[in-house]
Amino acid sequence: MAYDRDFHQKALFDLEIEGVSVAKFTKVQIPEITVETVEYWDGRSKHAFKRPGNVKYGDLTLTHGYASNTTLEDWWQNVRKGVQDRKSVTLKMYNEEDAVVKSWNFYECWPKKWKISEFDGKANEVVTEELTLNVEFMEHA
Repeated sequence: MAYDRDFHQKALFDLEIEGVSVAKFTKVQIPEITVETVEYWDGRSKHAFKRPGNVKYGDLTLTHGYASNTTLEDWWQNVRKGVQDRKSVTLKMYNEEDAVVKSWNFYECWPKKWKISEFDGKANEVVTEELTLNVEFMEHA
């Protein structure tokens, strides 16, 4: 019996910064989106009315094998030195057939954290780079 899957067992992510592909990622944490609650009373009711308020976006965290391309590290270093270097980024998710499954646009981003995994010459692991971006607004592309 054939059926369509609505999940993805394997995914690869491509990060574009202002339209230019800069890196591929195997691990991504999409920002959490929270809508604040605004409560108010109308004076006649004994309970509060609730309405949606401001929207808050969490961080975008990306992890991949460390490579010689320093684009992300350079961006981090620029911001670390105090330069206001905000960028728009697009994240594309590919399935096992290399087709784009979903993509997101993130606006007014800047790196707030950059780290390299622990170096262990005896371990059988790839050195990874992790970048956490502050996101002001996001949307599905």
